[in-house]
Amino acid sequence: MLKFTKGLFLVMGLAAAVTAVTFMSGLFSQVDELIATSRGGGVAVAGGPKRQIWIAMAAAALTGLFIGIGLALPRRTARSIRNETRARLATSATVAASASDIDEE
Repeated sequence: MLKFTKGLFLVMGLAAAVTAVTFMSGLFSQVDELIATSRGGGVAVAGGPKRQIWIAMAAAALTGLFIGIGLALPRRTARSIRNETRARLATSATVAASASDIDEE
């Protein structure tokens, strides 16, 4: 389950990064139009790019958050590591016990 959650956070972070890049590329073209309009003295473009800027900033923040959480999460839980160690110790104890039985004969 933890491996799934880690992967989910990484995918969500990458999706947020794609969203941020998409909105930022649109903003760059819109800013060029606004600058050209202001220099030419024409009519300003209806509606500024504020909404797109906020969306791009939120997507960039979510990118850092989700990728950071995804990278920080361990791949395995402490319980699975503990169970694997116990199983390894049990098999090594069985092998050691059978080896000591051979030495006694």
